[in-house]
Amino acid sequence: MSHDLQAAWAASEIAYLFNHKQDIITSGLGTPGEWSFYTSREGKRIWPIADGVIVAENPTASLKIALEYKRPNEGLHGILTALGQSLAYIEKGYNGSVIIIPKEYDSHRLPGEHLSRVLQRTAPDMPVSIYTYSEPDTTATTPFRDKLNCIREISLSANIVRSEVADSYVKTLWVHLREGSSDPDAFFRYCQIAKRVSGSDAEYRYPALPPELSSAIDRLSPGSDPYKYLSYSIGESLLDVTWRNFWFTYIVNDDTLALYECNNGHYSVNASPTKIKKSDGTGFKMMFVGRSNSPKNKAVDSLNNRTFTEDESWEFYAKNIRNRAHSYREDIDSGLAGIGFLADDGRPTDLGYRFVDACERTGNPNAGIALEIFGSSILQQGQLGAFLYYIYKLSEKRFSDNPLDFTTQKANGSYSFNPTDYKTWLEDCFRNELYIIRKVSERGGRSRLPFQAEMAILRNLGYVKGFRIGVGLEINWPKVQESMGYFKLLQQ
Repeated sequence: MSHDLQAAWAASEIAYLFNHKQDIITSGLGTPGEWSFYTSREGKRIWPIADGVIVAENPTASLKIALEYKRPNEGLHGILTALGQSLAYIEKGYNGSVIIIPKEYDSHRLPGEHLSRVLQRTAPDMPVSIYTYSEPDTTATTPFRDKLNCIREISLSANIVRSEVADSYVKTLWVHLREGSSDPDAFFRYCQIAKRVSGSDAEYRYPALPPELSSAIDRLSPGSDPYKYLSYSIGESLLDVTWRNFWFTYIVNDDTLALYECNNGHYSVNASPTKIKKSDGTGFKMMFVGRSNSPKNKAVDSLNNRTFTEDESWEFYAKNIRNRAHSYREDIDSGLAGIGFLADDGRPTDLGYRFVDACERTGNPNAGIALEIFGSSILQQGQLGAFLYYIYKLSEKRFSDNPLDFTTQKANGSYSFNPTDYKTWLEDCFRNELYIIRKVSERGGRSRLPFQAEMAILRNLGYVKGFRIGVGLEINWPKVQESMGYFKLLQQ
């Protein structure tokens, strides 16, 4: 099993333990007895990067704890690097850190106790906890249950100097992905531009804005740079420059910028597609247009029925471009960082360069080696391998007791599986048993189903097939194992 998967298991178990001894951990902070702990991951890959993040939430406070996990094959020297990393996480802005190391090494019988003594002599007040572990039970849903031993208890403090980096985290154990945004071609084009911008003085041409759009922006945000307004970016960092060039090359460009054509007082929408290929290979993605509630369609319909003036339609359009730039950038940035394609300075990582090179050789990010790099990175770096593991183990246990769970019999005698109820049950297990997603109050009117994005992307990549009676989510394990093995080759 990979380091990342084992670290995910360990983080889940730490969140479980902290929930059960929360008043010891929080030492009087917040409302007693009302802390909720769950495991997450960093949202920005800025060094040093924690193996996991334990989030502690309370009605009156919120704390973040970094996790550092070491495997036996990392050697005895790994315990000292773990110590240095744990202290660096606190300097980074975390309220505390947890070190998880093997129970013993061939050359050292009590490494946890050794680390505890070092901390006690050199930094006794540091909020660093130490756990040792015995071999995890890979047949169990929670492999580290009863396998962790606390050597040094943590006592959290709210007096840590907070930082934006430490407060940036994804609210799940796995990478943030969104169907409609996390397309291989979008990731390729962004990394390709980042490669060119960081490697040379390459210049990019922004499209000419329609005068009506420029005037609308000036009314909405007087004196602002219209390109920075439309791309929701104001800086000149590599990340900002890369984003603007991506946005105005592939999304908002000469073809897509126009809002409408007007003939004899009737307005018709400009339905030009973006330059991002769809994941299924059926053409190019549409943005701002294509459905009755799409911004361009709504603006043009409002012009034709006289509920918008032309000025109002362009202002509506400008605000929608800006808002979509903000959400799309979050999806792209966090997705690329989460699967290991983008470094904290905005440059592609070695893995990101491999992905770009593979895409450029074939011209198709949706097939071949390029797609294999993309998919295997999502499983390993993005922790969707852990996501599938937990679904499999939970389902195996549930259906062994009753193969017809979440199944109803129709009038004709056939059976039908209810995937919505099944996914709702999985979400509840993830939240209340495994502590790998945020615990929130139930709300009515939720528009998105549980794991909607994850299931769609995994299905597109061939890792899952659908839902089946007595099984639940049908996972294509041969494909998953093949991709896991391929990722190991990429690291050599």
